[in-house]
Amino acid sequence: MTNKLIPFYPLAMLISMTLKCGGFSIKKLPLYFLFILRYILLEPFRLLEILLYHKKIEKQQLDQGPIFILGHWRSGTSHLQNLLNKDPNSTTTSLYGLLLADNSMLTEFWLKPILNFSLKILNVNYTLQRTQMDLNIVGELDSGLCSSSSFYGYTWAHIFPRRFREIMDHLVFDIEPDVSQYWLNDLDFQIKKLSYRNKNRQVIVKSPGDTARVRLLLQKYPKAKFIYIDRDPYEVFRSTQYLWSVIQKQNSFQIISKDDIDQAIIETYKKLILAYRDQKDLVPTNQLIEISMTDLQRSPLECLKLVYGRLELGPLPINELKEYLDNIETHTPIEHSLSSEQKELLKREWDFAFEDSPRDSL
Repeated sequence: MTNKLIPFYPLAMLISMTLKCGGFSIKKLPLYFLFILRYILLEPFRLLEILLYHKKIEKQQLDQGPIFILGHWRSGTSHLQNLLNKDPNSTTTSLYGLLLADNSMLTEFWLKPILNFSLKILNVNYTLQRTQMDLNIVGELDSGLCSSSSFYGYTWAHIFPRRFREIMDHLVFDIEPDVSQYWLNDLDFQIKKLSYRNKNRQVIVKSPGDTARVRLLLQKYPKAKFIYIDRDPYEVFRSTQYLWSVIQKQNSFQIISKDDIDQAIIETYKKLILAYRDQKDLVPTNQLIEISMTDLQRSPLECLKLVYGRLELGPLPINELKEYLDNIETHTPIEHSLSSEQKELLKREWDFAFEDSPRDSL
């Protein structure tokens, strides 16, 4: 924490990461300027939050192990996170919480309503989920690590995609013991912060990179629960291409080619899923369940009953879930065509993913 008490530490960290990761594309200068402005304007709240809450959050005891949602990006992790978050006894990261993770304790109650009102008036859309932008929408906890001035959030790989492979290897796939300890410390603080802010509710964590870090998470949280969700590999590839197109427009400081993006998707999926399969047997049977996006979409309540029963999460919040499911928007899938060459490439590179993977069936 000592470094974070230095005024404008996040700004210095951003500049340091920029220099280390090869700068930014000139077309991204406006976005980069917005990040700088954010860190300057909200710096007083960040420092005050540290002084008022840091020690209290560090002392927070987790009554229950977190629930970790595992699976590759665009496998249904956000949909599952939304459903689990309907339980009054749980809590998770919101878009506001990840974007302003370093000052949310002091600013969320007054700044979020102002920002949400402005977003509604301006009719801003949340392109990733193709819905009206609302800062209450669930988000990835790992992204909050980056906005809270941590060097150990793998989301930096999307922000600086020219270093995508190096960052992912360093923080996810080939993580060294000292690096893993720093990451776990920063992760634990954010989990405790969610627990502290939400009166000890069970914390749901959705960060797809965690799929390859089950061993480390289990060592830190021996009572953690894990839900792995998978989806048709072709759909994952097409949807992740769409994810990257949005990230490149709205979040990245660097522009990379479509071929580089496709290669990153192919390599990351392979490493992520194989790492999960290598580690999943470490998890006790009553702490892990595997489901499919198809089952979750087709029979959400039955699928969640299976999840709650296996993981011993208590009674299923039927009323809250029904209300949410009745009001949820049904999106027409975006049409993405794959050439025969692309299909052959995926079949070859992801041969393991086209096999029937073991999961709990309805």
